[in-house]
Amino acid sequence: DVVSYSGGSATFSSKNAGNAITVNASGLGLTGTSAANYSVNATAVSTADILPKVIVGTITAADKVYDGNTNALISNRSLSGVLNGDKVDYSGGTASFDNKNAGSGKLVTATGLSLSGNDAGNYSVNSTASAIAAITPLSAQVSVTISDKVYDGNTSATITGRSLAGLLGSDNATLTGGTATFSNPNVGTNKKVTVTGLVLSGTDAGNYSVGTSVLSSANI
Repeated sequence: DVVSYSGGSATFSSKNAGNAITVNASGLGLTGTSAANYSVNATAVSTADILPKVIVGTITAADKVYDGNTNALISNRSLSGVLNGDKVDYSGGTASFDNKNAGSGKLVTATGLSLSGNDAGNYSVNSTASAIAAITPLSAQVSVTISDKVYDGNTSATITGRSLAGLLGSDNATLTGGTATFSNPNVGTNKKVTVTGLVLSGTDAGNYSVGTSVLSSANI
């Protein structure tokens, strides 16, 4: 006899991801040249798995001022591929810059990312993500000392000392160069001196910034 079990529609008992979920089929029937000689159950039960849907998570990272460490802040998170109406968030994780030094376009890597929300169990996501952010130089406090001079008809001044404050930890940076100028060439006490062109040197110089000019005073 030629008989086949055919037709019908099947439905999982739950929409959620999981193993060995009950599946109910209904509307089953018989086909074939000998089908009329038989009767069969129109419903049947089986089991099958619903695998979590793979989605993609991305992050953005916040710029920061140099602070001597690689810690980074995740400023935004997003998910693509979540089905309409499902409640899923990209959460957790720890982010780090590739190194502590100031610079633009620096790589930030986040690890330990996961999903939360009522429907989180129905999805799987990348636990690591990367972004680009900047570490801007930390502003250092600068002071200079100027030597007194005898009136010589010009405004030139001589820098006798340079100092930096605000360096972090054991960072190495020193202040060099600069041009000092009195406000006018005339004799006077506590006259304003403007210093420009100071530069930083040392292994950590790039992690700090100094102003374009510094004020001091001296006597003519």
